[in-house]
Amino acid sequence: MSDTAIPGWRTVELSAAGRTDPLAAVAELAGQEQESGFDLERGPVFRLSLAALSDSRHVLLFRASALSADRRSLRIMAARLADLYAGREPEEPETYSVQYADLSESQNELLEADNDATRAAREHWSRMSSAAGSTPFGGLVGPFAQETASLLLGPALLGKIDRFCGEEKVSRPDFLLACWQSLLARTTGETEVVTEELRPARKRKHLRDALGPFAKALPILGRFDGGATFTEAVKNAAQARRQNDEWEEYYGRTEDLEAASAACARRTGFEYVELPEPDEDRVSFSILREFAPPDGWPLWLECVREGNALRLVCGADASRVAQDAAGRLAKHLEVLIAAAAEDPKTRAGALPILGDQERQMLLVEWNRTSAPFSRSRTIHELF
Repeated sequence: MSDTAIPGWRTVELSAAGRTDPLAAVAELAGQEQESGFDLERGPVFRLSLAALSDSRHVLLFRASALSADRRSLRIMAARLADLYAGREPEEPETYSVQYADLSESQNELLEADNDATRAAREHWSRMSSAAGSTPFGGLVGPFAQETASLLLGPALLGKIDRFCGEEKVSRPDFLLACWQSLLARTTGETEVVTEELRPARKRKHLRDALGPFAKALPILGRFDGGATFTEAVKNAAQARRQNDEWEEYYGRTEDLEAASAACARRTGFEYVELPEPDEDRVSFSILREFAPPDGWPLWLECVREGNALRLVCGADASRVAQDAAGRLAKHLEVLIAAAAEDPKTRAGALPILGDQERQMLLVEWNRTSAPFSRSRTIHELF
């Protein structure tokens, strides 16, 4: 790895007269950036574009190769830029840069050790990695085609969720993961759903503020083959997440990663993110939007806390699932979350997922089978 890196840089003027929606132009610019690749041999491996919306408002687009950074790296970079702009020094000076070779060596030593902890971790990850799940999604049939749909959970609904979490000693991510897996089980009719939760994987002190591709997608098996209540589903998700957290550093053996890769097409993704609060200094910094490509999942759910609200983004690979799958899943998830927060003692498989409009269409409009016929003719004459 090189000790120095020269980024690609450009400035774009979006404050010109006639632009009614500068943020739409920023989104278009970001889309263009996503379509362009990286030259990993000659570089640069990350690029920056500064878009001027006005004299006092700018958007910085930072894009990095997936081989050099993960989502957490983007947030660390944003925080460092804010600190440098405000003239703040880091709390602890960096003593050395993290090199992949050093990290890989220490990781291999941990995985190859022969002790009780390593053996227990191997058993756990072997069991989780071999859980293929039975969600019926096909293999890759075309180029990846991202499709997303968002919904916003307001303070009132979040208040109900937080009260439930406090009473049951679980967390928001536990609750939302159980909702996501319950919806997938209801939608597919399957009794087992495997979801891979994307975790920062930065427990070691020297990795907490390091830039690099350290994130791990840890498998979680959800079973919905009985009359378990939604509360029990949340507790099962919480227990699985705690076990994964305990053995996180031991995940990475070749056989586990190969098994996970082979089963990826039958798994879905999940991530819970808390964006930092806007800087309170005279010059304010805030993260407008983040994007990191999914790890081969046909479907995924991204949960982003934004102040006192929570934005959920349902994503789908349109080359492998039905058109508008993300939009329909988002609508169903919104109904399920509201019902689960209102009555978590309900059986997980009985939680509603249909909105009023869709329910009217299925139960009323599609059942209007009456047709005019001559009442003077006999039955056999009608056919």
